Amino acid sequence: MREFAFVRATSVADALAAIGAADTMCIAGGVELLNLMREGICAPGTLVDLSGIAELSQISMTGSALVIGALARLSDVAADADVVRECPAMAQALEQIGSPQIRNAGTVGGNLLQRTRCPYFRNGTTDVPCNKRTPGSGCAALLAGATRAFALFGRSGACIATHPSDLAVALAALDAQIVVRGPSGERVLAAQDFLRTPGTTPQRDHNMKAHELLVRIIVPRGALARRSVYLKVRDRAAYQSALVSVAAAVTLQGKTVKRAAIALGGVAHRPWRLASVEAAIQGKRHDKPEFHDALVTAMQAIPPKSADATKRAIAVRAVERALREAAAS
Repeated sequence: MREFAFVRATSVADALAAIGAADTMCIAGGVELLNLMREGICAPGTLVDLSGIAELSQISMTGSALVIGALARLSDVAADADVVRECPAMAQALEQIGSPQIRNAGTVGGNLLQRTRCPYFRNGTTDVPCNKRTPGSGCAALLAGATRAFALFGRSGACIATHPSDLAVALAALDAQIVVRGPSGERVLAAQDFLRTPGTTPQRDHNMKAHELLVRIIVPRGALARRSVYLKVRDRAAYQSALVSVAAAVTLQGKTVKRAAIALGGVAHRPWRLASVEAAIQGKRHDKPEFHDALVTAMQAIPPKSADATKRAIAVRAVERALREAAAS
């Protein structure tokens, strides 16, 4: 690991001033960045410690939203009574991240900004082609014909990696906003648009600009968020990224779906909002066969049809289960 300088920021202004310098990266919980440094994926000359910025650790509630600072610990947010009541899908997503140690150290901002778990990206050497790690080198996963652990949607000829953030999926379904601050002031990004699909620039993970800092997350309160569920499908029960995950929320009139919000994880490099499925089940009774038929038909119609059939089938079942659990909650 390369030697680096260490700067402690005590305010957002301090942090913005420090990250304006070249060859600088931020560190908070350190759960992700230290691994990336050990693996040789990044080698910053200066680390800016954000952990002393108290204003970014707060969890609060207004009349219309939950407001969560970027430095709030995953375990603190998951256990917060307002979060559990107002946005259960978010609490459930956070509870399924990593291990208790990771949840106690990691921050919500760090979870959103983590990098892919693609083994070709994380292999600790530049000998294996990876456009995300070394732009222009190729995509070993694509060359190998890998499918199960990789993207169904939004993939490109440059990269087929997925993004592992559980929190991002829940936020996308709940129509949350992500607030970033930079030299020109604050910007607000829709959670579902915060992360990027690879396109021709897979080295770019998100839509933040250079020298910007993620400062808080805003999650709207309401009937939809309160009737929400997060479901994670994986090979083992802990310490593993999702093969497929679903955040689903519904509002009902009796047993008829008035509105649905569904986002998939583990299938793309950003949360994949299922607008066509949401529209297909609107007006359907969730306890009738027509609900199942409409959902399956809409899910199977999502392009590309050539995507991995097994993973798509898992996604169909996971979405239906999550919606039924949300309706019953």
